Amino acid sequence: MLKTLATSATEILLAHRGIEKLGSFERFKCVEALWLNDNALSRIDGLEHNMQIKALYLHTNRILSLKGALQKLRHIRILTLYNNMLQDLISTLPLMEHLHHLEELGALPSPQPAPPPHHQPSRSDHIGHLEFNLTASPSGGFCRDESGV
Repeated sequence: MLKTLATSATEILLAHRGIEKLGSFERFKCVEALWLNDNALSRIDGLEHNMQIKALYLHTNRILSLKGALQKLRHIRILTLYNNMLQDLISTLPLMEHLHHLEELGALPSPQPAPPPHHQPSRSDHIGHLEFNLTASPSGGFCRDESGV
């Protein structure tokens, strides 16, 4: 009975547990929403078999890069990444180009050191149908431009 419940779970809450590394979620074939926020994750591994995930909450971890992490997760509608250690949001955007269903991206950056003087002050980027207008903030991170777009 418990095994059946685990394999048919559509939502899994693993927030605030001090998790440093993910195991495989292969047996959770039906999971659509996964809360991994407020842990100590530096990488996102083990989700390659969970292609049906629609909401992935990864905020407030120690994630450095998304390389390979989202490659097979094509149905994501909600993705939260803020308060992580992603070094450059602009270079992270191409890793999300295949997320055609993405409706909500929570990716306000963590405070970072000030950019070098030759840093490009603003940039517009997009993922599929979503467009991001990002402006360098005094802290070196990126924020919405004044138009609110």
